[in-house]
Amino acid sequence: MERTKYLSNYTNSITAESEKQIDKPTPNRKFLPKVGKMDQNLENKTTQLLGLCQDQELLYSLSRDKLKKIMKEVRTIKERKYKRNHVPKYRVPGYKAMSLEEVDRFFSAFHPDEWRSKVMFQTQAFLGLRIGETVKIRIEDIDFQNKQIKIRTEKQGPYEIMDSMFLHERLETLLQDYIHEYEREIIQHKGYLFFSETFRGKYDYITADRARNIFREICNRANLTEYYGNRTPISGVKNFKPGKLYKLTTHSLRYAFAQYLRRQEIPIEIRQHLMRHKSRETMQIYDAPQKPEVDGYLRQAFSNAKLMG
Repeated sequence: MERTKYLSNYTNSITAESEKQIDKPTPNRKFLPKVGKMDQNLENKTTQLLGLCQDQELLYSLSRDKLKKIMKEVRTIKERKYKRNHVPKYRVPGYKAMSLEEVDRFFSAFHPDEWRSKVMFQTQAFLGLRIGETVKIRIEDIDFQNKQIKIRTEKQGPYEIMDSMFLHERLETLLQDYIHEYEREIIQHKGYLFFSETFRGKYDYITADRARNIFREICNRANLTEYYGNRTPISGVKNFKPGKLYKLTTHSLRYAFAQYLRRQEIPIEIRQHLMRHKSRETMQIYDAPQKPEVDGYLRQAFSNAKLMG
């Protein structure tokens, strides 16, 4: 509980007054391409393979070693087939973090009728979540009495791990208002806070891809459009879409959370726990200082130095 006292200033940069009435945006549907006659045999084999993967009785009957071997083979095939020719995904450590000024610009760019999306990203920023963790929060995951919120942690091995985080006052008030406004819709969508825009969709919650599209729309509106390269073709991908590699992504809100904790001189063990990282090496990627900070230290170091004439 004690570690949460460091977050108050950071949360001030995220929460702003918002209108609660929204207009539901038009759903963004994606359809799978049709399979031609020549590909029908491959399609049948793919269907059989997916059926085996969904056979829980079969999977549970396998030993741990066999499951690990299957997963390793699948990862190897994926890496070989979709090998990048590429500009590094994250350029340099720390590059993708949002500054507090950028955080403020981002949240100021939401329109009043986009309050639902804004609360989704505020929840991500307040807790330093991955976007996939944010969209899957359910109403039963929130314990207002004990001020705890459960998180379905990603990237902790092949299984979902439930973790809980402190529900600080600013986020508690925000979520209470949100649930009061959308309680009926939340219940209709199996308790997911950030429910899907359509009842006919595959999922009851906003997908991570849809959330990323919303993030990009808001960044464009806020003129947060810096990019460091272009997507290069990936072997094995037929319908490759070229595009820019943007500095800021949904993960930048998680980076901003980590950077803020570091500047508050919170011990790395506490930061690692809050970020839910297994290793300290991974945590250090988020700890990398941003260029303005490095420039500031260099300027300070030589401001009064009498060197080199």
